[in-house]
Amino acid sequence: MNKYKVLPYKTYNRIGHFSKSRLGDGDHYIDQKTEDICLKQIVDPLTLIIVQEKLDGSNVCVVNTGDEIVALSRSGYRCDTSNLEQHRAFAQWVRFREERFTKLLPFEGNRVVGEWLLQAHGTKYNICDSEDLFVPFDWFMRIDDNQELRVNYHLFLNKVLPLGFRTPHLFHVGGACSINRTEKMAKYYDFPIINQDSIEGFIYRIEVNGEFKNIVKYVRPNKIDGKYFIDFPDQPIWNFNPNSMI
Repeated sequence: MNKYKVLPYKTYNRIGHFSKSRLGDGDHYIDQKTEDICLKQIVDPLTLIIVQEKLDGSNVCVVNTGDEIVALSRSGYRCDTSNLEQHRAFAQWVRFREERFTKLLPFEGNRVVGEWLLQAHGTKYNICDSEDLFVPFDWFMRIDDNQELRVNYHLFLNKVLPLGFRTPHLFHVGGACSINRTEKMAKYYDFPIINQDSIEGFIYRIEVNGEFKNIVKYVRPNKIDGKYFIDFPDQPIWNFNPNSMI
């Protein structure tokens, strides 16, 4: 394995879309049954639908390898070896918070995945505190060499909130919730991270009897992927001054 590639797989798989969501390159729709579970009022006391804001940054990961705490890109490579400034900055940000991440990831194979918001991609955020640059949304533990467990939402919150991490805004917890209803709730959302564009979309998590089962996303039709990232490749648009982030 390449010495810079810590994990032999991507740290986070692509998330399927609802049928009315805008697809990007390489994206796919979910099946109708899963969509109905999320969006229609089907009564099932064991099924929980959790709806969160979809943030627009760089998908990154922090893992306990057993030897060290390492910041990784979505592809599984070390961020400190990346040719992208935003990823090298993430590695530095994590390194200065190693004690905090050691508490979050106490055992080998523990890892947390989240959104790194330093550089604007398709949405411009005005972030006032460097602690809000990394927004975790999933926590994993390794079972064996071929299997790992994604913890449920309640346990995820129990792990990240006591350590001061901000999580994506929560719109709904309960039964099925239509996109229209979520859009209405979003109109009254007082963005804790001030969003100068419109919210990109929503993430729906499905849990059954306390176990994670699936995750689906909705992206608004007018979303332009990477409009700041692509249009200004040599002049990054920062959501926060990288020289002040530590």
